[in-house]
Amino acid sequence: SQIKRSLSDYPCMLTELHDAAQNVNDVKWRDKLYREIAKLYTITQDSASALAVLDQIQSADTKALAIRGIGFAAADHGYSPAALNTLFTKLHEKAKTIEAQASREIALTYIAMPQARAALDQDALITANMIQTDALRNKAHAENAEIQAERGDLDAAARSIAEIDDAAFKDRAYRLVSKIFT
Repeated sequence: SQIKRSLSDYPCMLTELHDAAQNVNDVKWRDKLYREIAKLYTITQDSASALAVLDQIQSADTKALAIRGIGFAAADHGYSPAALNTLFTKLHEKAKTIEAQASREIALTYIAMPQARAALDQDALITANMIQTDALRNKAHAENAEIQAERGDLDAAARSIAEIDDAAFKDRAYRLVSKIFT
């Protein structure tokens, strides 16, 4: 039989889980556990704890994935527009601390995507345009266009596609968006 828990049970469970994670010796597994804990904190509207957990993640790639998880959890779990803006600003600050450029730029992609999900389209566009590597920036705009299309917002998707400066990326984005709308 499955035990059903309400969100009110999460803070206690998360504290215990977070304490237990500190005893995991394998860094890869501990980082993955922290990534999931950060998402759960976000779901419970405790973004401060989620952001604090980010600092405990050692792997740049796992930190980028945790940033993605926090962003999407916030976009999907009732954060107000003001709370989202504050959280995304803090995620930007955390992304800046990632030393490896590729991982840092992937983190920016992972911020832009949930911004697009939350219909913060101008912010998603600005975030994607912060990415210096052409391929990663174009991929971010394509991801945003796909998310905006899934939201049913063709105009926003078209604006994201217009930012793509590579024909192959642009064609692929048009195909994905057109499939969503057909």
